[in-house]
Amino acid sequence: MASKAMAIIVAAALLVAAAVLIIGTGHKQAAATSTISTSVQSIASTTVTTSIPAPQALKGVTLTPRSFNSTDFKAFFSTASQAGGVISGGGSILTLNQSDSEPTVLMGLSGPYNYVPVIEVQVLNQTNGELYRQLNASTVAMYDSTVLAFVSKYKPKYIAIGVEVNLLYERSPQDFHNFTIFYNGLYGKIKNASPSTIVFTIFQLERMKGLNGGLFGGKNDTSNSEWQLLDGLSGDAVGFTTYPEFIYQNPNQIPSDYYSGIMAHTSKPIFLTEIGWSSADVAAGWSSTPAEQAAFISRLSNMTSGGSISMRIWSFAYDQNVGEPFTNMGLLYSNGTAKPAWQSWVSMR
Repeated sequence: MASKAMAIIVAAALLVAAAVLIIGTGHKQAAATSTISTSVQSIASTTVTTSIPAPQALKGVTLTPRSFNSTDFKAFFSTASQAGGVISGGGSILTLNQSDSEPTVLMGLSGPYNYVPVIEVQVLNQTNGELYRQLNASTVAMYDSTVLAFVSKYKPKYIAIGVEVNLLYERSPQDFHNFTIFYNGLYGKIKNASPSTIVFTIFQLERMKGLNGGLFGGKNDTSNSEWQLLDGLSGDAVGFTTYPEFIYQNPNQIPSDYYSGIMAHTSKPIFLTEIGWSSADVAAGWSSTPAEQAAFISRLSNMTSGGSISMRIWSFAYDQNVGEPFTNMGLLYSNGTAKPAWQSWVSMR
């Protein structure tokens, strides 16, 4: 989502400093670098034993520590190990060639902390649906070489090319067509370089369903669904971001087939790469509570059981200062105290 995109950008910017923990090339501020560098030795020498779930039960959180000081950053991985075997993160596609980028940090720490990194790289601005760069021959060549160098070096288990790409379609069908050509070509090249890497792209689920009412400010009209965008796209899976709170004011209002119904449109594994529901009011007349957030997770568990969904990732481990409606979507408060949603998520199967 647009605000979520800003959250990712903020996290990625802060992570430049946190990257010192692994590779020693961070460059934020001298004071921050000094603080973070203090913990590099302990992180490098620490191995957290975590049992990674079977693929059909993968779950986790995005890279969202309380802060990026050394103590909080290190503590995040202990928290994340309890939340599941997956940590996702990413940034602009060109950050893949930067030694201190979020994708590089995620890959570098995945061994010591024994989690599955899910790398998500972006080609468009989620705020307005515009491509970062027009996908002409020179851009495609640059993107291809950047991705292939990263994939060849790290052999990631999962990599998504493009996040909420249906927003691109809504702004410019021609740009989406160009993205499809680019993505399909890159898909084959990635599989040649790393056959075991699971390659996919990510859509915004509510918009995909034609649900544009509620906090989106439009109207719900399933006749304007965008499922046809799945046609002609290569990939080993299909990803979706999902924020049903933008449409429904109570978890009990969500149809029981809200997620399983995706299977009517694809036979590929389905990944929910961003899931969120706030623990506090997000707008006038749009209220929520910690108990309601936990209730949504319980409902989510029921709606995604039975193997219909292969991966579930909650958008925020801790509350983040990123603006509504995302500020209070963490499973834990910014002071580290667990919300009721935390236990609901940890116990979710």
